[in-house]
Amino acid sequence: MRHLSRAASRVIQVLLADVRGTEEDRIRIARVPRSTFESIRRKAFRNGWLRERYLPNPSALGLSRVRFELGRPYADRWIEAAKGWQARPGTVVLWCFPETLLSVRFEPPDPDADGSTRARRGDASDASPFRTLWSVDVNLERTPVPVYFDFEGAWTRWTGREANITYPLGIPIAHPMRSANGDGPVAPDARRTVAALLANAASRTTGALGPLLLSPLHFPLEQQRLLRDGVVFRRVLPDFPRIPARLGGPVEQVVFVTGFLRPSGHPEGLLARLAGEASAAPFLLAYDADRLLLGMLAPRPPGLPERKGKVLAILRDALTEIEIEREPVGRMSLLVDHRYEDLVPAPAEAIGGPVSSAGVV
Repeated sequence: MRHLSRAASRVIQVLLADVRGTEEDRIRIARVPRSTFESIRRKAFRNGWLRERYLPNPSALGLSRVRFELGRPYADRWIEAAKGWQARPGTVVLWCFPETLLSVRFEPPDPDADGSTRARRGDASDASPFRTLWSVDVNLERTPVPVYFDFEGAWTRWTGREANITYPLGIPIAHPMRSANGDGPVAPDARRTVAALLANAASRTTGALGPLLLSPLHFPLEQQRLLRDGVVFRRVLPDFPRIPARLGGPVEQVVFVTGFLRPSGHPEGLLARLAGEASAAPFLLAYDADRLLLGMLAPRPPGLPERKGKVLAILRDALTEIEIEREPVGRMSLLVDHRYEDLVPAPAEAIGGPVSSAGVV
């Protein structure tokens, strides 16, 4: 099996991180020549090792509620369950595994968004296609999502890098982003620009033979301003089965952890302990008033001592009724792959026009 070079692992870390600033800043952090940086970046996207996505700040769209669901369908109703979740409005992520489905869905505001009246684990109705169902309802007006599909931390540990650059990245607590007259979350022109950016970004991820624009600098100025002002966030996501192994060990599993928060358990403290005491870096951590969902990768990175017992001890200090689901990375299908453009109605005329595909970075 082909292995990544140290230069390639550094460049990929910089791409996974949310490095603000100029292209020179990214190259400096990667500590490689410009030509090497550009060559590795081009190869990573062309070969499908990485893919680029943009997500709107929920505050900008007046969205204050996001629901994370982890379900285990009955074997003979798996297709029914997957299609049902795919068809729900607001679904932006739907990962499908042989035994498990993971869904992320943005919803309108709900006064009970912290989930105090929801059914407990496994209380699916007789008509449900799920054997067990776990949900976390986050009211973004009160609660952040500490880690939201940020894989830099996992990459840093997997490749033996010294330190994270920007991990962890999440979804912050909603804050007012209103137009001058207070009529809406943002001015209508800004909403149209958000819609144009998301639509253009979705069309930029062409196949291996097509041209790729790998820098937001190719966006119109209005759209670049959205990124700078935090109205839209950028994520670069890895496809681990496609990435050549580093230090002799592939990523084999996605691990989901669910549990009820103890009165003394604090999600931010849990994250800090996992990183500091167990060298674990979840790519997803979401919680509400009493529930928590964690997403991690396994097995342990090569070269790190076995700390499974330590991870479990940390989890037990913060959670009760812990359940752990393991699924093979190689059998994951992305039924909905971070598609946020449907959250914003398509503008009649995209501000700034379509992004040209003439150049390659």
